[in-house]
Amino acid sequence: MPAPHALIVRLPSGTEYWYAEEVPEVGEIVSHFGTRYLVLSAEPSENERIVITLAAEVDITADPVASSPLA
Repeated sequence: MPAPHALIVRLPSGTEYWYAEEVPEVGEIVSHFGTRYLVLSAEPSENERIVITLAAEVDITADPVASSPLA
């Protein structure tokens, strides 16, 4: 099992930090506390962290099986 990644997640309402087992891919739909988001970008940052920028899911049709939780 891979080690957890330290993620810096940019939500539309601000910035949150949490750990996830896998870094989501750009274009993937992820959920956080029941809200679904589209991954806009994933970029390396300082201290081996990864910055994930999310947008609120609006009029996005996706396979619900393909979405993955981050928390």
